[in-house]
Amino acid sequence: MDPSRWPTLDPELVGLVNALPAMTSALDDVEASRAHMAEFMPAGPLPHEDDVDFVDVEPEDCPPVRVYRPVVGSADNPGLLYLHGGGYCMGSVELEHGGALQLAYALRAVVVSVEYRLAPEHPYPAGVEDCYAALRYLAALDG
Repeated sequence: MDPSRWPTLDPELVGLVNALPAMTSALDDVEASRAHMAEFMPAGPLPHEDDVDFVDVEPEDCPPVRVYRPVVGSADNPGLLYLHGGGYCMGSVELEHGGALQLAYALRAVVVSVEYRLAPEHPYPAGVEDCYAALRYLAALDG
């Protein structure tokens, strides 16, 4: 990616932008782009893994979700719906696990990350409907 395309980009982020893979033709070969994105994501131990419990759930009338709960918290933790990146055609709960985990820890929030259906296999509005179903699930959670 060319950071000069964003003149207001913070200079500290230029290195990160330079490290991002080129995805300008991502929709030309969605499967290859998905694989490329998966290779790019970091793996390994994550900070604060021991400070957040998480579980994969398959609720009724909802796509699969991963629920993150800070170990230290209370019954009235805030809730956050985490929608992974990828423009509704790439990405997954697993690829964005680190981001959701860090948010749960930093915000002391219950985070629900949704495994919404991806296009083109599931055209619009499938992914959006899945996200709304996950929002309803999050709203019904206790603590």
